[in-house]
Amino acid sequence: MAAMLFAYAVCFSFAYRDLTAATGALLLFGAVQLTMTGYGLFAGERLKGLRLVGVLIAIAGLVWLLLPGLSAPPVIAAGLMLAAGLDRNALRWGPLVPEGSLGWAMLTVAQPTRSGPVGGGAIDRFIGDDGSAGQRKSRFLVAGLAGLGRLDQGDIASASGDLGINLARENAWSRKIGRAAELGNPALVALLAGVGMQGEGWDKMTALHLFHIVRALDRVGLGAEARMIAAEAVARG
Repeated sequence: MAAMLFAYAVCFSFAYRDLTAATGALLLFGAVQLTMTGYGLFAGERLKGLRLVGVLIAIAGLVWLLLPGLSAPPVIAAGLMLAAGLDRNALRWGPLVPEGSLGWAMLTVAQPTRSGPVGGGAIDRFIGDDGSAGQRKSRFLVAGLAGLGRLDQGDIASASGDLGINLARENAWSRKIGRAAELGNPALVALLAGVGMQGEGWDKMTALHLFHIVRALDRVGLGAEARMIAAEAVARG
């Protein structure tokens, strides 16, 4: 269930970067309805009469929306929103997004596992193209990847220097959440993570807080939640 929620959150957040609210809602709930109908057919139900007509009209409307030249939404964003409705794994879109892009950044923190650390060159490209206020997206990306253990220490130091952040800094809250993680107490870690995220918006979140939250959650077995928070931070930063 946690994996499904995580896949939904990543797809949903990234898709709405390029979709309007109306188009996103149409795709999302259309995907949900198609999933329900498909399961019914798989279970032995048969569509007859008005039910069949309604399903065909719905499918035709979805196809028309996505046809080229008819004010179609961006194909990757539309695919991600459909994937959110189907609870598909967002990572299958990885080959379609360029390295160093926002989509690449979100999928990089979203991966359940990696065979090796993220390359410093890709991080540098993302930072160079980051137009967010105070390069907040880049700060969150570096903090999230560092918290997940996906950056080499040298790349952490280099990127932190470029962005003017210090992930090694400690305070009373960071020591408490770190200690809770050492003791293997997921409930206390979740509580302290909530305390660390108290703010009116993502502009109030710091890279330091995100780093400690992601690292602590990951250490106590809440890796899916850690990755979801990191991906959301990059999307909203």
